This record gives sequence, structure tokens and C-alpha cells, in this order.
Amino acid sequence: MGLRVVVVAKAGALRDRVCDALQARGVETCGDLDAAMASGPIDAVIAELDPSPRKSGLGILLAASERAPRARRVLLVEGRASIADAAFASGVADRVLLGYVPPRIEAIAEWLTSTCEHGPRRIPALS
Repeated sequence: MGLRVVVVAKAGALRDRVCDALQARGVETCGDLDAAMASGPIDAVIAELDPSPRKSGLGILLAASERAPRARRVLLVEGRASIADAAFASGVADRVLLGYVPPRIEAIAEWLTSTCEHGPRRIPALS
């Protein structure tokens, strides 16, 4: 069984780019933490800071840290470095992606596929 990653982001280009980058590496993606957890263990959660008016990316990552403590946690942040720094420093996120340009999304996909089994867990923001 391959890696399973939950991607919680606004509908559209960002979510599609993240999912495409992961799926190109053979990673199974899902958009709902509860549904993914119900169907088996997950390897990582990627959450946009504000994926919807009713959801918080930080809240999603906190829930993931409690429900799937071994899963990698990545926060996607556009232009708010202070929040990114706080999320990493507090341990809510193992990695933070500042900006949504394709090379950074590819770097996150590469990091996840190369480190979910082994390797460094926490790496500072990729900007």
C-alpha cells in the first residue's frame, strides 16, 4: 500500500496542483480528514491556512496531530510569514510552504514521498 495524504485546501488550482504533484508520485490523496481516518492510517496532512470560512488549517493540523500523531503535517500559507513561523515553532506543522508556486509544491511532494518512511521530520519553511 502506498502513501495516503489528506489535502485540505480551497477548491480549484491550489488543491489540484498539490494533488497532481502527489499523485504523480503514486500517492493516494483525499480531501477529508475524517473520511481518510475512517478508511485507514494516513501518512500526512497538508492544510491551507484558511481552506474555507468554517475551517482553519491550524485546527485541521492540530486535529491530525491528536488523531494521527505519526502523520507529517504541512501548512500552506500565502504571504503571512509570521503565522508560518509560529505554526512551525509551536510544532503544529512539521513543514510550512510559503507561497503556492509550482516548484515549492513539487518540493513538498518530494519531501513527503522521501521522508514519510524515514528521514528528518521537521524542516523550516520552504520559501
